[in-house]
Amino acid sequence: MISIRLATALDLPGIMQVEQSWPETSRASEDKFIARLACFPQGFFLACLQDESGAEKIVATLTSMPLHYQASMMDDFKRWDDVTNKGYLHPVNLASCNALYIVSGVIDQDYRGLNIFWSGGDRRSRISSRIRYGLCASWCGYSRLSKVLPTTR
Repeated sequence: MISIRLATALDLPGIMQVEQSWPETSRASEDKFIARLACFPQGFFLACLQDESGAEKIVATLTSMPLHYQASMMDDFKRWDDVTNKGYLHPVNLASCNALYIVSGVIDQDYRGLNIFWSGGDRRSRISSRIRYGLCASWCGYSRLSKVLPTTR
């Protein structure tokens, strides 16, 4: 069974192992993950499975960041590097934010096909509702922006 939980600095070795599933030139460095944890730890999710010995294995990561979204400012979302501060995230004032942006999502290549992001998506939606954000997504850093879900209270 897949469990979804928030990441901590202690998870960095497992996070970096999952990141190996990206082509080398597209991988995020450890310092980027440290910055994401420092800036917005509530938006750094892990999908985990138990291995044969009962130990937890990180099989996917998903990072997000809060931002202020306005439909009239879609040009601001053209470049992933600009939106995410090259993956390090921008300083955030939560009071001015109304959306979550999906910074990256990676599934370990040995575990693809398990609907891991669907499991995470359910949790992200609950989290975003709890903190009164809408959810805007750009999966895996691609420039495609999906719909913004209405905020629920």
